[in-house]
Amino acid sequence: MAVTIGLVIPAARAGIITGGILAVARVAGETAPLILTALGSKYYPAGLFHPIDEITLRILKYARGPYDVWHEQAYGAALLLVFGVAIGSLLLRLTTRGYDVRDQ
Repeated sequence: MAVTIGLVIPAARAGIITGGILAVARVAGETAPLILTALGSKYYPAGLFHPIDEITLRILKYARGPYDVWHEQAYGAALLLVFGVAIGSLLLRLTTRGYDVRDQ
């Protein structure tokens, strides 16, 4: 246990953080399955097996919608997703910058 906490986890810190950030980016990028399975609802979900709302589904609906306000909201939501992934990548770079296993 002490070896794991004292040596393995510090040596794998960069990989663990990178894996976590990549997982979040992958979830943000995998929108097609959500569009096909979320079913879409504008209201609070009634239960686990009822339709729910989802940001990429909302982007799709609003981008195809007839109103200019909807188009602006779709662009804003897409920009929000891009900024989320960019901030996650920036945090990854800042967290793992200058870290070398040999320094331990």
